[in-house]
Amino acid sequence: MDGRSELGPVHVPDSELASIVARWLGVCREEVSILGSRWDVVDYDLQAITTAGRYWVSGTAH
Repeated sequence: MDGRSELGPVHVPDSELASIVARWLGVCREEVSILGSRWDVVDYDLQAITTAGRYWVSGTAH
């Protein structure tokens, strides 16, 4: 378990997260490993029907 599964419908597994990071960095997916991650709920005063939640996800990749 990657620790982000509690995010429910907005959860992204490590393999998909590594692909996202690879695209951001402009490298091949095979060059990226997710070493760790964490998430925090973003305080947002307005109810939103267009998102499953509002979270900051941060972590470390190699």
